[in-house]
Amino acid sequence: CVIHTPPTHPKPLAGHQAERPIDLLGLEHRQSGNGDSYSFFINYRVTTDRDSAEKLYWMLTGRESKQHSKKIKTTVFLDKYCLSAGEPWDLGFVKGLQNSSVIILIISENAIQSIRNADLKPDNVLLEYEYALEKYSKGKCHILPLLVGEYIYVENHGRVFKKFGAFDVSIFPELPHCHEMSKCENITVRQTMSNLFKLQGISVANDTIASEQVMKAAFSLMDHPFQEHPEFSFFS
Repeated sequence: CVIHTPPTHPKPLAGHQAERPIDLLGLEHRQSGNGDSYSFFINYRVTTDRDSAEKLYWMLTGRESKQHSKKIKTTVFLDKYCLSAGEPWDLGFVKGLQNSSVIILIISENAIQSIRNADLKPDNVLLEYEYALEKYSKGKCHILPLLVGEYIYVENHGRVFKKFGAFDVSIFPELPHCHEMSKCENITVRQTMSNLFKLQGISVANDTIASEQVMKAAFSLMDHPFQEHPEFSFFS
C-alpha cells in the first residue's frame, strides 16, 4: 500500500461478507505475483481499538529493518490506508493478512466480547484469527498478540492499570464460526480462542501500545526464521 504522510501532531515513539465458496488460500497464490507484500498486518476491532491500531501503524511504517538478514523498509497493512476504494473485502483481506510476515493482533477485553455470539453472527476479527493461526501453523508468518489492559479507579489507590485477563474461553460457544468464509467447520469458536491464548503475548495499555517494547518485539520477529506449528492447524 502507499506509505501515507503522518499527521502533523506528534505520534508516539513508540470486516464484510462474501459469497461462498471463496478459496482464500488459492487467492493468496494468485495474488503473490503482484508485489503486494507487507512486513506487518494489524488485526483489530474498529469499534474498540482503532486509535491503538493507528498508533502502531505510524510507529512501524517506513522504518529500516532486517528481514531474514536482508535490509528492508517496513510496510504495514492497516485496512484504513491499504484497502482501495471499491476493492472486494476478501481480496483485500488476502492481500493483507496472507502476504504479511508478522501478524499483530490487538486483543482487548471489549474487542472479543462479540465473539461470544460468533456461532450465530459472523465476526470478521475472529475470521482473521482463524486465518492467522492457520498461516502460522504452516510456518508462513509470525504472530504477535498485544494484550490490551485498561486503567480503572481503585478506592484509596486512584488510577490503577489492570492487565488483560479475559482468558476464560468457557464464555465462547462450542459451535463452529458461522462466517461464510470460515474454514473451521469442524472446530468450535472456543477451540479457536483457546489456541489463540496459547501464544505468548505482550501486556500493553492503549497509551503504551506504540512503545519501545512492542517495536523491539515486532522487529525481532521480522528477522526470525519461520517455523511450522502443526498443532495450530485446524482447517477442515
